Amino acid sequence: MDNFREKINEYRASFCPFGELDIKCAIRIAEEVGEDIDWAVDCVDQLVEEYGLPYNQIDCVYAVYSQIEQEARTDIENITGFDICNDCKGHMAVYGNYLVTSFDYNDKFREWLISILKGKELDEFNKFTQFFLSELDIDNDNLKTEDDETDN
Repeated sequence: MDNFREKINEYRASFCPFGELDIKCAIRIAEEVGEDIDWAVDCVDQLVEEYGLPYNQIDCVYAVYSQIEQEARTDIENITGFDICNDCKGHMAVYGNYLVTSFDYNDKFREWLISILKGKELDEFNKFTQFFLSELDIDNDNLKTEDDETDN
């Protein structure tokens, strides 16, 4: 029976190259931004199509983070007029490494982003941007202006 389970796992891995923990992580992140499994699968499908790579060369957690970055990018640009990928100072990218996938950024980028978002509140942004900002350790306190601070 154990040999049969191994065969089932091999069969499944032939068309789903992701490990169970990677899948759980991708679903957990999708749920954190209010999405579901279908959305997480669509993220992978989009990367396969965009890069022309087979599924076994795609990191499913990276795919979710990449989509969150794109959604946040659009939202921030719509609100501020700044494109966080093309107009930014400093460095920010999605660092893909399966379970430890994250947004890779430096202090210069974070400070620049805070400067363009000053005076805004997190609830002005969509769920993807809110997740993105939380991953960069940016909260409403960071976005307060000097006037906001003297009012309190």
